[in-house]
Amino acid sequence: MASHFDCIGLSAGDPAELSELLDLLARTGAARPARDGGRTIVWRDPSGAGLVLSVRPDGEVACATPTFASSTVARAIPRRFAKDPDCRFCDRLVADLLDEAGERLYPLATQLEDIAEARPRIPFGQPVRAALAGFAEEVRTFPDEARFEAAQDGGARLAAESFIPSGLFGPDGPPEGGESAHALVTGRVEEAETRTNEATRRPFCVVRVRTYGLSLDLVASCEDLPEPPQRGSILQGALWLVGRIVDGLRDAGEPGLLGRLVGR
Repeated sequence: MASHFDCIGLSAGDPAELSELLDLLARTGAARPARDGGRTIVWRDPSGAGLVLSVRPDGEVACATPTFASSTVARAIPRRFAKDPDCRFCDRLVADLLDEAGERLYPLATQLEDIAEARPRIPFGQPVRAALAGFAEEVRTFPDEARFEAAQDGGARLAAESFIPSGLFGPDGPPEGGESAHALVTGRVEEAETRTNEATRRPFCVVRVRTYGLSLDLVASCEDLPEPPQRGSILQGALWLVGRIVDGLRDAGEPGLLGRLVGR
C-alpha cells in the first residue's frame, strides 16, 4: 500500500530520507505564527502537491500533513471533531455532505490540512464550502461499468457511483481505533493525468472521479496507477480524505456559539 506521501510524489527510500526531505520543505515553505505560540509552515508545489507542518513553540515538528490543491469543492455542514488519541493536529472533522439543493446526503470525515488555524473559526451547524482530495491507499480500475459489475462478488453490490464513509462505520459501530478520515469511493473517471512533483522530480497520478453526490480529485502513486485511467472508466479506491474550508469560516475575531451566549 502506498503511503500518503507517495501519492503526491514525496517518496523516500527510508524514514531518515523522508525526514531530510520534510526538513528541506519546511525551510522553503511559508511560515506563519500559530495560536499556541508555535508556527504553521505551508509548502506548496506547482503540481498541486502540498505539505502543512505544525511546529510547537519549542521548534519541534508535531505533525506533517500531506495535502493536495484540489479543484473540486463540496458543500457540507460541520458537525463535530473526532479526536485522535495521539495528535491534536490529526483530529478529524465530521460533516454532512449536502446536495445542490442543500439537502443532506451522507456524513463523512476529513483531515483538515490547516486545522490549527481553522478549528476555532468553524461554524458548526452552518454550511461551508470545502475543497476535498482523496489519497489512494488502494485503487482498482475497470474499463467500463459492465466489467465493474462482473468483478463484484456475491456479497453486497456497490453502484458505479457510490461513497461509503468507511472511517465512520464498522460492523459493530465505529472502526477499531476510532473514527478516521477514510472512505471507499467508486466513480466514473472524468479526467486523469500524470503530474511531476517539482521538488523531487517524481511522478504521481491525479484523477477526477464523479461519485455519488460530488466530483472528487484523488491522487495516487504511479506504482498503484502506472497509467492514467481512461475517461469514462470506473475507478474504485480506499481513500484517505484531506480538505480545506475555502468559504464559510468565521472571521478570526468573531465569537463562537459559547462566546455569543456569554456575551448576552
